[in-house]
Amino acid sequence: MAVLDSILLLGIPWAGRWTEPRPDRGWWVPMVVLPLLLWAIAALSIIVGYVLTDDPLPVQRLGWKTAIRLQDWRSADYRPPAMDPYRAFVTDLKHTVVLTFPDRKIVLSPANPGEFVDSVLPRQTNA
Repeated sequence: MAVLDSILLLGIPWAGRWTEPRPDRGWWVPMVVLPLLLWAIAALSIIVGYVLTDDPLPVQRLGWKTAIRLQDWRSADYRPPAMDPYRAFVTDLKHTVVLTFPDRKIVLSPANPGEFVDSVLPRQTNA
């Protein structure tokens, strides 16, 4: 989640608190509760890491894990993602690895992309 998004979603309730219309309390849901709820949901979806296992590759978020099946992948490249459609699990756009499958692309940003590619290449079953 970007810093600007956090400032916006946390700033709206703060501004609403100081400009609250006194006679009508119905403004609380759209002005305070909704932005705080959106911020909390977005914060839980922040990607915090990857664990390279045989299969699947778990992508750890603050609130849950997403499993990426590594069957039938074709290549793993340490490069910026192309303009093709892809699913991203990225925290740093400068250090991305593109996993190419027959029907999709997945972009990750491990702490050490070169080491990640070197570790995942021996696991490739369908070269």
